[in-house]
Amino acid sequence: MLDIWKYKAEEFNKKYHAEITPESLRDAYDEIKAKTTDVNEGARYLAETLGEPFYTEPDYVGIARSVLNARTLDPAEQYKFWKKQKFVTAYVISDTGEPRRIKGTVTSYSPTYFPVSTPQVEIPLMDLLTTGLDLVMDAKKQIAEAMDKYEDTKLFALLDAAATTAGHVHNSTATSKYDYADFKAQVKELRDHTTPDTLIMHPDRVYDIPDWGLTVTNGAWTAETREQFMKTGVWNIPILGVKRIVTSELCDINNVYLVASQDNIGWFFTVPVNGKRRTTIVKFGFEEASGTASTQPIYLVSGYEIVGMTIKMAEAVSKIEIKTS
Repeated sequence: MLDIWKYKAEEFNKKYHAEITPESLRDAYDEIKAKTTDVNEGARYLAETLGEPFYTEPDYVGIARSVLNARTLDPAEQYKFWKKQKFVTAYVISDTGEPRRIKGTVTSYSPTYFPVSTPQVEIPLMDLLTTGLDLVMDAKKQIAEAMDKYEDTKLFALLDAAATTAGHVHNSTATSKYDYADFKAQVKELRDHTTPDTLIMHPDRVYDIPDWGLTVTNGAWTAETREQFMKTGVWNIPILGVKRIVTSELCDINNVYLVASQDNIGWFFTVPVNGKRRTTIVKFGFEEASGTASTQPIYLVSGYEIVGMTIKMAEAVSKIEIKTS
């Protein structure tokens, strides 16, 4: 599957990489629009065509949902409410179709790829496509090594220690707590389903997310909830899986850390991208059986996690040194 993605991505790159302009983006959009009029089908086609995550400017720490479909944003509002976030240069296509270049903060993305009447941010495709593919493979290697090295008692001792320190890593309801052996089985299940295309979960690859039979108040991962995600770009039910979310850049390159916050446990690690550090979390999520909005983390699966599990916010962090040949 990765080879197919790489081939399609390279073909796309040959056509549009030479000069990325509002016009070339519109050409790409027109090509995709001609292929299908169904939004779900269009989102899948975009995922297959664009492949792995695209990055915008190197100082932008997040995932570009795709080159063509950022969420509609009001620049004035984003400056007001997101001024502390990192800025990214983007093209805003107005309702008249005229492009203008702005410095704005892209906070999340939707899976819709068709034009809207209000300004739509279109993320310029940068020359980091192959880097994104390499990053996924490098991430897979590092996590595999970490899991292989610590999958026995030492791994789970670390998890248990982090859970104890954080206090509420396991399910916080009094009637239903995650059993230690059950969690161990969940990790094995995660490893069994971890492939190059699901390790760093690309939001466009929504149909690759396995259904592990998790039950929550709002329902399991069903066709209806897939439909909801494809239409809104927001998945409001926490799942056990892997996500790529925004973090700080305070960890050392080539070390894997175990991190625990109030409701989550995960790994994070940093790898260099174009000479800069890019930090990634591979997260093991824990369900809240109560199902209340106040206790369930709400994921912006189409962008990054709204509650943000960063090293600054984490209550327990354990460093795992990974030696690579």
